[in-house]
Amino acid sequence: MPFDREYFMALFSGFEGGLATTSAIAAGLLIFTADVTIVITTATISFIVQAFNGAIGKFSAEHTNNEIDHEDILLGYKKPIINAALQFMAHTIMGIVVLLPIIYIENTTEAMLVSIGITLTLLFLLGAYKGYVVGKSSLVDAIEQVGLGALIICAGILAGYLLS
Repeated sequence: MPFDREYFMALFSGFEGGLATTSAIAAGLLIFTADVTIVITTATISFIVQAFNGAIGKFSAEHTNNEIDHEDILLGYKKPIINAALQFMAHTIMGIVVLLPIIYIENTTEAMLVSIGITLTLLFLLGAYKGYVVGKSSLVDAIEQVGLGALIICAGILAGYLLS
């Protein structure tokens, strides 16, 4: 691994979550409404809250694990805080990347397709990198990551259709 396992997992989780969930929420909102201001505002609030929730969950889980293993005395809060911050930053950065086409492309259908395309491309690269790092097939992990992300995006699209 290029760096600490927990740091890698925090970054991976943040990147994956920021890409897939923000893309799904934005796609669902674009299907529900053509008002780009509402889409951008709602998606931004959503990915910030999700990023913060994920970071809090990461902190709580890791700190609890340290307590169970009686490592909390030795490790304290430093590593869980760093991991939570890494996950938050990764999620937030990817959320912004996903929303950029929606901000800059006027045609909402085109903006949604470009955003989804960017998301799936980045998920492919993320999965390939994960496969490389863990010593597995980069192609298999890339395809798996794209498939999982596509399912999440489909859930957002379906929700947008059901609510419209």
